[in-house]
Amino acid sequence: MGLIPYNRVFDVLEHRFRLAELPFPVMTADGPTRLSALTARRALYARPSDPRLREEIWSGAVDAARCDNGAAGSERLLVLWLALPAMRRALYRIAIRWPIDRRELESEALLALLTVLADADLRTQQAGRALLRPSVNRVWAFA
Repeated sequence: MGLIPYNRVFDVLEHRFRLAELPFPVMTADGPTRLSALTARRALYARPSDPRLREEIWSGAVDAARCDNGAAGSERLLVLWLALPAMRRALYRIAIRWPIDRRELESEALLALLTVLADADLRTQQAGRALLRPSVNRVWAFA
């Protein structure tokens, strides 16, 4: 029997991708290139950020996740991992208002992300916003 090093699902995802160096293909002004998953996430949340690169990362990740039929679901996990900083901010705002167990909020956030990823039409101009906004709204409704 293996030990789980963390008792929160967000921490488990962080640990999994901290060790992974997944190549992430994007189109930049210099042409097609591959970013590591960590570099892609830093580009998403950097201030100031490049809106075109941010949209390229989100749309590429969402498209790959929707086509991912593998048992491991590594592309879906990548989208969840990319969304963690935004979800952490939302969960913090919820947690300071209501005494809800953080683990329940985290699991509800991941469920909301997966549900929106499966159901919503994310081929819009802003795939990241189309994924994150309904997911955050679902977590607020849960709280």
